[in-house]
Amino acid sequence: MRIATIRRVGALAVARAATLRDAIGEPADAAPDPELRLAELARSRAPLRRALARIAGRFVATRASDRLGFARLGDWARERVGLSARQIQDLARVDGRLAALPRIEVAFLCGDLTWSKMRLLVGVARAEDEARWVAHAMGVTVRALERQVRALCPGSTEALGVATDEDGAPDEPSERVTVACAPRVRAKFHRAREIARRVAGEALPTWACMEAVAAETLSALGSMPSDAREAACEAGDLSGASWIDRARPAGIQDPPLPTGAAPSIDPRMRSIEPSAGLEDALVANVCATPPSADRSLAPVANVCATPAPVWVRSLVEGIDEADAFELDDRMRRAVALEQRIEAEMAPLLRTLGSSSRYRHAGARRFEAWARERLGISPRKTRALVRLDRAGDACPALREAFRSGRLSWVQAHALAPILLVAELAPFRDEWVVWAEGVSVRRLEDDVAAALLLLETDRAAFAATGGLPERQTCAHDPRSVDHPEAQALASVREDETARVAFVGPRDAAVFFCSVVAAARGRLERLTGRSVSAGEAIEWMLDHALAAWGADDPLLEPEHRVFERDGWRCTMPGCSSYRNLHGHHVVYRSKGGPDDLWNRTTLCACHHQRGVHGGRARCTGTAPDGLRFELGLRAGRPPLLSYTAGDRRVSARVA
Repeated sequence: MRIATIRRVGALAVARAATLRDAIGEPADAAPDPELRLAELARSRAPLRRALARIAGRFVATRASDRLGFARLGDWARERVGLSARQIQDLARVDGRLAALPRIEVAFLCGDLTWSKMRLLVGVARAEDEARWVAHAMGVTVRALERQVRALCPGSTEALGVATDEDGAPDEPSERVTVACAPRVRAKFHRAREIARRVAGEALPTWACMEAVAAETLSALGSMPSDAREAACEAGDLSGASWIDRARPAGIQDPPLPTGAAPSIDPRMRSIEPSAGLEDALVANVCATPPSADRSLAPVANVCATPAPVWVRSLVEGIDEADAFELDDRMRRAVALEQRIEAEMAPLLRTLGSSSRYRHAGARRFEAWARERLGISPRKTRALVRLDRAGDACPALREAFRSGRLSWVQAHALAPILLVAELAPFRDEWVVWAEGVSVRRLEDDVAAALLLLETDRAAFAATGGLPERQTCAHDPRSVDHPEAQALASVREDETARVAFVGPRDAAVFFCSVVAAARGRLERLTGRSVSAGEAIEWMLDHALAAWGADDPLLEPEHRVFERDGWRCTMPGCSSYRNLHGHHVVYRSKGGPDDLWNRTTLCACHHQRGVHGGRARCTGTAPDGLRFELGLRAGRPPLLSYTAGDRRVSARVA
């Protein structure tokens, strides 16, 4: 009975692909049209998304990241699979709801619902009305459905999934702030961001760090002038980085919420029974042969009606009995398969986005079209296009991402530096470097290289910013920043810039404070003050207020200062609850010397090292070795030397 159901789903997929080819006038044996190929890839991505949701649901329910030696879910997600904690939690939320909504699951696997619509429906649909919701969602846009879901329960947007986008990121308007400044200001910006994270005790995003700087500055400015918000436009670029449509297209009416009797549903859907098991349902849209490094995923038209292939079934078979290490392995395999699909989608999105074909479908923005037709967020659409551009400059990046050697977060951490023209001789070396260090080390190295680019272009051109080529790492703390420097009569050329993207409210607040600071400095100096000089004064004030360069350091804090006031366990993002760990335990005669002490967060100290899930050996700071995910009689999940250099990793 179950196999017959899958055969009908497969036949339906073939029929729909053929109908689409006929509609655009494409011969059956012709090269696939970019728009058609994107639709096929999006459909082939659906079963992997469902498998990812199933694995994520089990991973979150069992708190598997703790067993693997990570202090929090987000650290494991970024380090191991290149996702965020929000993405994993959103996948787990969808999985938990789909257990009671089989018709929505079938509609998603058949391609009648995109991921964008399905994740919204599971927040409001119930078993008794899910058929009406499916039929209704097939006739409205994603934005219309999102507004209706918000209206049903405005106080629970997080639980309904409408507070985040398709990738679990906060779904709110954002702005880009860009201000020209002197190179020394760029160094202070880098320094202030690190100190703000130490003060907050967590790895804040850049916009939140600058919001903290602005809030600290307000204490020195007093009341803000009433026209500061209007003057904020002078302080930075508020052209807007949000691709979210803020106005509805004229003439579009939202259909009413589904009520009464169930609307008419495609008769072919009536013959499809609700999914009895995920393993069989995955067959609907996936080819029988696994993708290889030199062959892309087969289009959805090549659907098989045979039992699920091993490479798909193995992702979810026996998942309720899988331990943390097995769940980690399955998640990495599923994400690698999805990356292969996205790597093929990237150039097609770039080609289609540069044309105007999407406008024929009534979309004003290409990102809106991709969200509606492909079920991917505007943020991911732009990121894939950016990644394809970086791949043109560095083919090694494209291949490393497609093969799974680099995760999504690693590839996008590299993209900004690889697009720099001066880096051309070193691009392949950066890709190799990224494969051998932790995500947090890679992000720190890229930030340091971009800082070096704007403060010492000659050194950057000679070394490519690579840490292993630097005889002396560029340390922003070496830059003098007396508070009076912003008022200096000699003005350095503003050849650098500070930039960040954040929520619109935070961007406007920051620019408002910059405008107020400019007014205060101009009254004090009697001359025109640039936005870059105002930001320098703000950074100087915040650094002084936070005691960034306080020479009176307590002896027990010397270890923390040496280690950057954060946990030294690779991949850990903790800046709070820090402990001074003795590598050789004091109970075994270990001394209090600095070489025998390193900084660990409370979780890694007590539950990791002393709990037997992680190990730290060697001499601090440069001779340490870290191991995470310990098991009796088996190699550790991950091994690193000091500096987050990877020694070995469990083969997935």
